[in-house]
Amino acid sequence: MSKLYDYPDSPLYRLRHSAAHLLAQAVLELYPDAKLGVGPPIENGFYYDFDFPEPVREEDLQRIEEKMREIAARALDIVRFETTREEAEQLIRKIGQVPYKVELLQAIPEGETISFYQQGDFIDLCRGPHLENTREIKHFKLLSLAGAYWRGDERNKMLTRIYGTAFFTQEELDDYLHRLEEAKRRDHRKLGRELGLFLIAPEVGSGLPMLLPKGATIRRVLEEFILHEELKAGYQHVRTPEIANLNLYRTSGHYPYYKDSMYPPMVFEDGEELILRPMNCPHHFLIYKSEPRSYRDLPLRIAELGTVYRYEKSGELSGLIRVRCFTHQRRACVPAPRTNQGGGAAQYRTHPHGLQATAADRLLVSALAARPRRQREILRRRPDVGDGGERPAPSVRRVGAELHCCARRGGVLRSQARCGGT
Repeated sequence: MSKLYDYPDSPLYRLRHSAAHLLAQAVLELYPDAKLGVGPPIENGFYYDFDFPEPVREEDLQRIEEKMREIAARALDIVRFETTREEAEQLIRKIGQVPYKVELLQAIPEGETISFYQQGDFIDLCRGPHLENTREIKHFKLLSLAGAYWRGDERNKMLTRIYGTAFFTQEELDDYLHRLEEAKRRDHRKLGRELGLFLIAPEVGSGLPMLLPKGATIRRVLEEFILHEELKAGYQHVRTPEIANLNLYRTSGHYPYYKDSMYPPMVFEDGEELILRPMNCPHHFLIYKSEPRSYRDLPLRIAELGTVYRYEKSGELSGLIRVRCFTHQRRACVPAPRTNQGGGAAQYRTHPHGLQATAADRLLVSALAARPRRQREILRRRPDVGDGGERPAPSVRRVGAELHCCARRGGVLRSQARCGGT
């Protein structure tokens, strides 16, 4: 929310709420058969959902906005009145706002006050608050159209949502519109196409980005930097499968609580159920449990740049910000007895370059706890990996208990020793 105004108890909130009603009134005067959904103020403006009898396009927004200005100039008083539940339903049916307003009325808990706001001939079921007169609504702009399921449920009808914004001064409005234009110029989806960084193709699937050569180069440089910093902090890297038995996620608690955000299980002829992993932490817990461990082996630090899969609804997808698969790395800790378990993690959190920042493909930088003492000593003996190394950040691969570093030579990564998979 804006720090300048104390939402939602601010004059700006009331202004935008009244602007939403002004929008609804203008729409009903232009489209008398339209049905009203909801129209709240939001962080940077307002919206109203409509069920139109005919398609509405972006070019229609100018006509609606002109009608809003015409109504505002009428200087209509905005009046609140309260009714009983029975009177409210009768009024809603009388003004023809069925079924959506009736459903909203039915959702109001028993005993709660039922109120309407009226300006001229326009009446809307609303709890408020609002301004006192439409002449106070002067500086506003309709911004865009979008589809929105009624009450956010994809099983319901898709309504047309009109977004707008409003301010008390023209200067504030102009400044906000300028910032919107600048944001559009810097939209990562636009830049991704223009710079040849990534591609989202319907043949592959929505929310499944493909990194092009330049984008893959950026990712590789980020990964090398991350791996280098993790190894300096004492982390071991592991690789785990991107699918797992469904029972693993039943045990971890992911499936019972988050199955709506997971993909459906794949059932095989022998009854085994496998699922695309939404998180890689259960795999890491099994690695820890895979062998007896002495307290001398603790703390244990392991990490993985692992791809995970989350089910996002199509309306929630947005470029690389909301996707259905991304590379993720998490942090956990298996502490040594009577030691500070946050040592390595704290070092990571306070890194001057902020390693927890999200990279181009949501490469979330984090790690899992600590590393055995013997391998920490190996790291300290290697000037190219330990503190104070003068070489560029190397890509580090691990074979057995030894670490072998790959440094850039002539633009090509060449192994200083035999290398296994990262």
